[in-house]
Amino acid sequence: MVTMGATNSKTVLEDAHRLYVFLVDVILFPLILPSLFLYAIFKFIRRISTTTTTTTTLLKAKARTTTTTTTPMVRKIKETTQSIIGQEEVKLLEIVTGIEDEHEEGFMVERQFVGFLIGLGVSQSGLANTDCCTSWEGVSCDHFGYVIRLDSSESGFVGNIDSNNSLFNLYHLQTVNLANNDFNSSSIPAGFARLNRSLTHLDLSSSNFSGMVPLEISQLTNLISLDLSYFIPYASATSAQEWLSVIASAELHHLQVLTLSDCNLAGSIGTSMLNLSSLSHLDLSDNHITDFPQQMFHLPNLKVLDLSHNSHLTGSLPEFPTGSIIQQLILTDTIFFGRIPHSIGNLKQLAFLVLGGNNFEGEIPSSFSKLSHLEFLDMSSNKLSGPIPSSYANNDLPNLTYLDLSNNQLNGTIPPSLFTLPSLQEMYLDQNKFIGILDDEAFPNSISSPLTMLDLSYNLLEGNIPKFISKFTSLEYLDLSSNNFHGAVDPRMFASLKTFPRSIFHTTS
Repeated sequence: MVTMGATNSKTVLEDAHRLYVFLVDVILFPLILPSLFLYAIFKFIRRISTTTTTTTTLLKAKARTTTTTTTPMVRKIKETTQSIIGQEEVKLLEIVTGIEDEHEEGFMVERQFVGFLIGLGVSQSGLANTDCCTSWEGVSCDHFGYVIRLDSSESGFVGNIDSNNSLFNLYHLQTVNLANNDFNSSSIPAGFARLNRSLTHLDLSSSNFSGMVPLEISQLTNLISLDLSYFIPYASATSAQEWLSVIASAELHHLQVLTLSDCNLAGSIGTSMLNLSSLSHLDLSDNHITDFPQQMFHLPNLKVLDLSHNSHLTGSLPEFPTGSIIQQLILTDTIFFGRIPHSIGNLKQLAFLVLGGNNFEGEIPSSFSKLSHLEFLDMSSNKLSGPIPSSYANNDLPNLTYLDLSNNQLNGTIPPSLFTLPSLQEMYLDQNKFIGILDDEAFPNSISSPLTMLDLSYNLLEGNIPKFISKFTSLEYLDLSSNNFHGAVDPRMFASLKTFPRSIFHTTS
C-alpha cells in the first residue's frame, strides 16, 4: 500500500508538472508576449513612459478579474508566471526608456544645431522658440521629428566647420547642401563619416573647400549624389587619378551622380572610376584631364557624361553597344579625334550630343537618323567633310530643336528636309562649302516651321534669295552673307515675318 501510494504521488506530481509546462508554454506565453509586444508599439507611438500605467499594473488588474484557486500547484504556476512577466516588463521598460533617451538626445542636438545654423547666417529670430521641423528655413524632418534635410546654400556663411560640429550628430540626415558659402579654404571635415548610415545627398560645391577629399567620404556607403564642383584641391593642378581614387572607392556602390566640374584636376583619371557601376551622371568638365578610358562609355547605367572644356583631353569615341542608355554626351572643346562611329545610332535614348570644338573628321554617319529622341546636336568647329546625309528627313528627327554644323568642311547641297523638321528652332550651317541654289520648287508649298535663327553665311550658295524664307513666320535672325546670291531683295518677302524687324539681316556677297 505504501509503495502504491508513493507511485500514485509520483504520478500526480508528474501530471502536475506536465500541466504546469502546458499552461506556461501553450497558454500563458502566447497570451502574454503578444500583449507585451503590442504594448511596446503603443508606448513607442505615444512616446510617453512616465505618465502611462505600467505593464505590471495592467496585468495585475487583468489577473484580478480571473478565477483564482488556493491549490499549491496553481500557486506555484502563478509565482512562476509573475516572475516571467516581471522579466519581460523590465525588457519592455528598457526599450521604452531607450527611446525616450534617444529623443532627449535629439532635443539636445537640436539646441546645438541652433548655434550651427546661426553661424550659417540664419536669422536668430527665426530660430527662437520655434519647431525646427516646421519653422526653420532649409530644414526638413521625417514624421518622427528627426532632421533629415539641411539646405544652407547661399547663406553667406564665412568660416570653418570642424569634425566635432553638432551638424555631425544629426544621425538621420539624408541631404546636406552647403553650396555657395565660404569655408576659408579649409578641408572637408572628416566628421561627415559619422553620417554614413543615413546620408544620401551631399553638395559642397562653390564653397571654397580645399585640399584632398578625406578618406572618410568613401565611408558614406549610402551616398547617391556627390557635388564637389568648383573645389580647390591645391594651388596647382592635382593628380586626377590620386584624387578620384578616394571617391571611386568600391564602397560607394550606390553613387549615381558625381559632379566634379572645375576642380583643377590634371592628368589621367585612371580606371578606378569603373568601380562606380551605379553611376548615371558624371561631370568632369572644366579640368585638365588628359585621357579618359573608353570603358567608361560602357558603364551600364550611364546617362549623362560631360567632359567638356578639358583642353588637354585626347581620345576617340568607342563603338557604342546596343542597349546603351546614354542621354547626354558633352565633349565640347576637347581634343577628341577620328571618325564618329556609325554605332552612334545605337544610342536610342540620346537627347543632347555636343561634340563642338574637336578634331573629328570624315562624313556625318547616316545612322544619326535613328536618334529619334535627339533634341540638341552641336558638331561645330571640327573637320567633318562630305554632304549632310539625305536621311535627315522630317520623320527621322522629330524632336530636334538645335542644329549646329558650322565651321566644318561640309559640301554638297543643303537637303530641303532640314527646313521641314517640325521642332527645329535654330540652325547654323555657316562656314562650310555648301553649293547650289536654294530652289523654291524643292521645298514644300506649306512649311510650318518654328525656326527662329538661320545662319547660312560663308558658303558657296548662289541664285536669288529664296522666297520660301518668307514662310518662316517666327524668324528673328537671318544671315545669308558671304555667299554668291544675286538679284534684288523684295521687301514684301519679309512682310509676314512679325519679329524680323528686330533681327539682323545680312545679304552681302
